[in-house]
Amino acid sequence: MAQLDTYELAPGVYITEAKTPPPPPSGVSKSNGAMAGVTEKGKFGELFIANTFNEWEQEFGTYISKQYPTWKHVKKFFINGGRKLYFVRIAHYTNIADKATLTAIKALSSIMDDSPTTASSIGAVVDDAGNTGDDTTATSGNYNNNVDGVFSVEVTTAGAYGGTGEVSIYFTPDSGTKTLLGLYNPIDGIEFPLGYGVNFKLSDGGDGDLLITDKWTIDCTASVYGVGNERLKVYAKTEGTYYNDITVKVLNSSLGISGEFKLEVYKAGVLVESLDNLSLDTLATNYVEKEVNNSIVGSKYISVLDTLNTNAVGIGQPDVILAGGDDGLTALSKLDYAGDMGAETGIELFAKTDNTLVIGIPDAVNTSYNDYLIKAVDNFIQNRHKNSFQIASLASDLDYKTAITHYTATLALDSDKYAMYYPFIVDADDGEQISPIGAVMGLYGRYANDINKGVWWSPAGYDAQLVGINGVEFSFTETNAGKINENRINLIKSIEGKGVTVYGARTGAISKAFDYRYIGARLNMSYIKRLLKSNSGWVPLKPNNEKLWASITILYNDILNRHYLDGGLNGSGTGDSWVVICNSDVNTEATIKQGLIIAKVGIKNVDTGEFMWVNIENISSKSVLGK
Repeated sequence: MAQLDTYELAPGVYITEAKTPPPPPSGVSKSNGAMAGVTEKGKFGELFIANTFNEWEQEFGTYISKQYPTWKHVKKFFINGGRKLYFVRIAHYTNIADKATLTAIKALSSIMDDSPTTASSIGAVVDDAGNTGDDTTATSGNYNNNVDGVFSVEVTTAGAYGGTGEVSIYFTPDSGTKTLLGLYNPIDGIEFPLGYGVNFKLSDGGDGDLLITDKWTIDCTASVYGVGNERLKVYAKTEGTYYNDITVKVLNSSLGISGEFKLEVYKAGVLVESLDNLSLDTLATNYVEKEVNNSIVGSKYISVLDTLNTNAVGIGQPDVILAGGDDGLTALSKLDYAGDMGAETGIELFAKTDNTLVIGIPDAVNTSYNDYLIKAVDNFIQNRHKNSFQIASLASDLDYKTAITHYTATLALDSDKYAMYYPFIVDADDGEQISPIGAVMGLYGRYANDINKGVWWSPAGYDAQLVGINGVEFSFTETNAGKINENRINLIKSIEGKGVTVYGARTGAISKAFDYRYIGARLNMSYIKRLLKSNSGWVPLKPNNEKLWASITILYNDILNRHYLDGGLNGSGTGDSWVVICNSDVNTEATIKQGLIIAKVGIKNVDTGEFMWVNIENISSKSVLGK
């Protein structure tokens, strides 16, 4: 308890005011990965956050192709030590500045009401040799040869979406006797989509090959659904071809309550979901739209739209098959990856988080594509995400001379916000050569979160092995490896007894910010900036005076002292390793009137020991050691 002043010894109530201490410092995430790429499925236009590979795979699916290898890179990110991944799914926009022009499409179908109309109509019958025959008028067929043929009949009622019904096939041979050959039920009772029907083999019923005089009649009576019969539109959960084989069946509810029903969802013929006890009553708690579309407990495969919003009309059509989904890859270009800031497309979606990101784009289809995306990501970081960092790689099949020339003369990007890696690596799962981007991103996370290392450790050296990799595209002599290193390309090589290892630690800085020529120094500075910013949210809108400046000084000194004790700063401690100035020297009358609170912070950053030179002297002929 504070000592009372003399005048406070008299009986009464006394209130004292203590100096407001700054809040205790809090930490920030040390390493977050970020990727953008083409996937099998998943949401567009959103920044998805995955904490495990399984979580990412459930949303975006499995491996597609060598052209779109994102799945492999996400897997390598997590198994190499990555903990959190921000992800954006890519497709083509006809106008990248307008997210409404996305060309990817959701698969769609409709569940019809319980009041189909009856209609009857038949399209032309055609056999597999192109012979056309009779419709409903029992006229003779026109044949090019006298063999039995496989024929098709289609329901073509104008405006019909589908229905159920039987197709009757009658045959009249040259004897003139009309015979019913059989009843055909399309797809075992499932509705006809428009223009769909049955196949059947037509023969003359026993008198040999078909003759030009043979005749047949086809009758069809079907219950069909017109435009006004839609009850529920059924959409795939997200855009893409992945959902084109989804079947939705309408069944009675398990509770047997009148007016309620169950939807079973099948993927590739396998039951994957059952949504039970649903209602068409818009006021009911189990209203179909609320239940199916619920983001937490609803369907993972479909969403529905009630087009009638009435409880007076039920559901009659039993099964629907979703179709028409498209991945939006036609005319896909590098612009779709770069995105647009205003529309929040492509990599610009990364701006939705202010966390520091380690960004990689593994979908480069050629060298020109790759160069463009590297520069696009660097531009994004330099202008809108200043504490982030990019992992890049040179394209496959470049020998070391070509790689150096291309990197230094063609790409020619002078930036401390990225690191270049070379060559491609060999995936241990299938032997395919892949870019090192995903694996190296995971390695960054492993180093940053290692209690014996930290963000200031450049992720390279004998303990920087890449997990899930069993080889490299090229091997190099020490001379060639040295030439690659001195040109700021980080070499990945196979070391006997160690495995495939990252053995380079340089950023892409040439003259620009050469203090950050090593990755560890760049990442450390970005981490400290983020750490100071995240702990300064309490400062704005406080009285701008000595008390506030003192609190800021105490807090920043505390933060930097902790970072120094962890090994994140060079020097001997306070006054040598860092300095914080927040007083009247920097907060002048002029800056105060502008509403500014200024703090100057200087740090002695950690550098990377890249070379070790050992000088050995022969002292055997000397009489005194060292003389």
